Formats: sequence, structure tokens, C-alpha cells
Amino acid sequence: MIPFFFNDSNLAFSFFFLLLALRRILSISSKKNIEKKILDASIWITIAALFYFWSILFFIILFIAIIQLTSTNYKLVFIPFVGFTSVIMLTSVYHTMVNNDIWSFLEYKDQISFDFSPYYSLKIIIPSIFILLSGIFAFVYKSITISKTPLKEKSTYWILFFFLLIGIILIVLKNNKNGSELLFLLVPISIFTANFIESIDKKWISELFLWFAFILPFTLFFL
Repeated sequence: MIPFFFNDSNLAFSFFFLLLALRRILSISSKKNIEKKILDASIWITIAALFYFWSILFFIILFIAIIQLTSTNYKLVFIPFVGFTSVIMLTSVYHTMVNNDIWSFLEYKDQISFDFSPYYSLKIIIPSIFILLSGIFAFVYKSITISKTPLKEKSTYWILFFFLLIGIILIVLKNNKNGSELLFLLVPISIFTANFIESIDKKWISELFLWFAFILPFTLFFL
């Protein structure tokens, strides 16, 4: 439904590294190798920010996960600064050796734009509405049934919820919007929607939803 991300390679790379970071953040709940997982996540987020600056906001999710999942060991909040500094130092060394300029890459920052005129196109607005409505229905349903969810899974859903919020902020901030920014919503919405579909008693509803999701991309191709 959103092939536009192929037009923005930097955003695609940023999204890929954020996925790696999210994987490490969610695995913190296992309570094993916590320090290593936090360091890995901070490194991936920093690398993602090198491709798309505002990806740095996902550090908020990392700090929330540390406070939520590690409860008493607040010394762990200093680890992300180590990961961030390590990537910046290595990048500085690279630019010094290749470009003979140590600070130029730090002056780069993606511009902010609140121009949503590209969304007037049917090829963007239709999948946007479908993705957002799917996420809203799934999230509302999960919010209603959250009391029945095990404590460990609750922490995961809260992390995904904040991932969704930061993703919306990144969409709002992105300059030259072209639909590719919807990538930042796909992970939490796909997980919420999958759980929603699995829990529906009336199978014809889930079948209808899945068929619609399957047919819609082909329909958009001819618009």
C-alpha cells in the first residue's frame, strides 16, 4: 500500500535500524544481559538518527523501557549516553579521515515541515486512512481488554504504544512528505491489528479485513 518508501532511502535505512533497536528494547523484559541490550539499542537509534535526524526521539522509548522494566537499577539510564557517544566518535573519526572535516555531519538536521498537501493524493490518503483506522480500532480494543493481559505483555504494549506516538510525531515533523513516513506506524499498528484479528470471534470479519488489506494495494496501483 505504501511503496513510496523506496523513494527515500535514508528514511528506509533509518526505519531498519529502529527495528533493530526495538527488538533489543522489547527483549529487555527477559532480564538477561540488560546492559548489553540497552547499549545495542542506543547504538542502533543513534545510527538511525544519522540517516534521519528526528529518529533520535526514539531514545525516549529506550529510557521509558529502562525505567519501566528495570525498576530499581536507575544507573542503567547512563548506558544510552555511552552508545550515543561511541557512534558519534566513530562517525567523527570517519569524517576526519575521509572528508578532513570532523564536525560537518553534526551540523546536519532534517528540516521541519507541516505541509500535508501531498496527502491530498488518493494513493497516499487511502492507505493512510486504512492504516490509521486499523490502528485505532485495534488499539481501542486492546485498551478495553488490557486488564486481562499478563503483566509482562502489558509492558510490551506500552512500549509499542509509545513507539506509535513517536512515529506520529516523526510523520508530522518530516519535510517533503510523500507517504514513506507512514513506515514509522507499521510496526505497532501491525502488531495491534494482528492481535485484534486473532481475538475476533466472528471469523468473517477478520477474513473481510484481510481480503481488503490484500486487494487494496492492487486497486491503488491503477489509480
